[in-house]
Amino acid sequence: MMKKQVKRDAHIFLPEDSDRLVIGWKDFIYLQYVILLSDDRLSMSQLLDKYFEWRLIAVENKVSDMDKEIGTVDVHFMWKTGDGEMKGGKGSMTLGFLAQTETRHQLYISFPKIEDDHSSRKFDTWYLDEAEVRHLDKCLSPSYIEKKIEEFRKGAATRDLFK
Repeated sequence: MMKKQVKRDAHIFLPEDSDRLVIGWKDFIYLQYVILLSDDRLSMSQLLDKYFEWRLIAVENKVSDMDKEIGTVDVHFMWKTGDGEMKGGKGSMTLGFLAQTETRHQLYISFPKIEDDHSSRKFDTWYLDEAEVRHLDKCLSPSYIEKKIEEFRKGAATRDLFK
């Protein structure tokens, strides 16, 4: 059975004084988060590089129908329930390559079912087009993260002048 794909905006957070990068989004009921530590970010960047490599091969060879796993990344998951309770767990998200036409090659990210003593949650699979993958790759890069941290610090220093 095919599920309806829904466009959602995701936001990237860099908690202060932490090596974590948090990707958060809202579905119908829950706020959901994927938490990547620095090693997880590096692993994910390497898998995104593989996506770009495979995309070039697919375009050059006019591949129009292929679904292949690229690899997995161990991450932490959290979600906030309707009553405000935070739940979470650890698992591996899977990144894969999906060729739909000779020119459309998506990255998909699927998530495991996370369970605790009282509940479980399965995040919807993400399907990203090339431009979205490029943006995600940029956001995971250490130089971009350092640039954003520096911008935040400069803004904070400016705001501190007006106390």
